[in-house]
Amino acid sequence: MAFLQRNTTINTAGSLLSPFRFTLNKPSGTVEGDMMVCWICTDTSARRNVTTPSGWSVIYNQSSPDLGGNAQQFGYYKVATASEPTTYDFQFSGSPQGWKGIITSYYDTNGTGTWTVSSLGGGNRVFSTSITSLSITGAGLYVTAFLNDGGDSPTTDNSPVPEILQNTQNSLGFITYGGDYTATNHTITQTFSSTDDVYANNVIFAHQVSGDIVSKIRVGSAYKNILEGYVAVDSNSSGTPDVWKKIVSGSIKVSETEYKDIFK
Repeated sequence: MAFLQRNTTINTAGSLLSPFRFTLNKPSGTVEGDMMVCWICTDTSARRNVTTPSGWSVIYNQSSPDLGGNAQQFGYYKVATASEPTTYDFQFSGSPQGWKGIITSYYDTNGTGTWTVSSLGGGNRVFSTSITSLSITGAGLYVTAFLNDGGDSPTTDNSPVPEILQNTQNSLGFITYGGDYTATNHTITQTFSSTDDVYANNVIFAHQVSGDIVSKIRVGSAYKNILEGYVAVDSNSSGTPDVWKKIVSGSIKVSETEYKDIFK
């Protein structure tokens, strides 16, 4: 399996008038079962809270005003349903001096399954031009975002996962990465040209194979051959099933002394 980017949408602007609401478009091509990850950041000297649309869960909520700085970064995720709207309205609790938001949708080439969150959040404010995302073990969809309050341009892509977007408008230097990563050490170091309120945060997901094995077996009729059967297998000892393996033999007890082959 592989975790790939479906598409990305971004909106960026200056101050907002009351009720301080802004809109992000659903990434084009997003279908039911896609994982959507949203990052929002703002440049403000006072803490702002964000009200999200229904169905979005928080990844990260870091406010540098809490630590004596002038920036905030938020992260959210949602698994797309069959009836997603075309736009999403988010709302700040007060006017930001500048802001930007991005949504990226991802999909698993193995097909639709169950998304489970392996890790969330993390990150901290640093007084350095270099900041490193959290190190997490295990394969999965690894998504991380960096923020610099000074609007300084990030360096070129130095990540083991694909760069999604970087943007330096509105006094905010922002960059995000996301995609398939199977190495044991999920660490990305990002550098900026100044030390002004630098942040990093991350989220890693594992798109696990469904546990409903029965739904993967096609049955003929009672005591007759089942045409195909598959089981979920942990192929790399990660602790999580990651591939389907075809059952090539098997039998079922039909009486005290008789068994019938059920796979062929």
